[in-house]
Amino acid sequence: MIRFVALIVVTALAGACLAGDLSPAATQPAASKPVAIFDRLLGIWQGEHKGTGEASHARVVYEAGISDQLVKGRSYTVNDKGEATLRYETFIYYHPRDKQLRSISVGSTGGIFDGTVGGTRDELSFEFSAYLRDQKVDYRQTIRFLSDDRYQWTVWQKQADEGWKQVIEGQFVRESTVSLK
Repeated sequence: MIRFVALIVVTALAGACLAGDLSPAATQPAASKPVAIFDRLLGIWQGEHKGTGEASHARVVYEAGISDQLVKGRSYTVNDKGEATLRYETFIYYHPRDKQLRSISVGSTGGIFDGTVGGTRDELSFEFSAYLRDQKVDYRQTIRFLSDDRYQWTVWQKQADEGWKQVIEGQFVRESTVSLK
């Protein structure tokens, strides 16, 4: 009999897990749309950017995530033949404990990029730390819209003297606004 009751409890718990999280916090309606400042960025973009080396061609895809509660991004480098190689995957979301927008990216070389996001519809600002092996490097980044179909991307790296040095700059144009859901 005890085994039978235990089986029923385990089955009920498994069913609840498969049905989704039924805790009070998980069943509350979501906030209106915490990532709304990213609406203008959704779509596929391509552009050239220059860092410390030669200019690179890139393609970036931004799409709305589950219930419009997050933004998912994928960044690719594109070679001369038009072949794209995935370099970063990014998630931007509202963190209820921190009460702010946060981002986390994972790079193809194993780096983790973790930080906060702010800004307006016209200019998005990111402050994040890059972690690779034993190293941590701080960065600032902006995406400033020049029009609805063009933006400027700029990245600064924190220096040992506590100042900031621009390390990347580029412009991207909208390739598509196709819904990517």
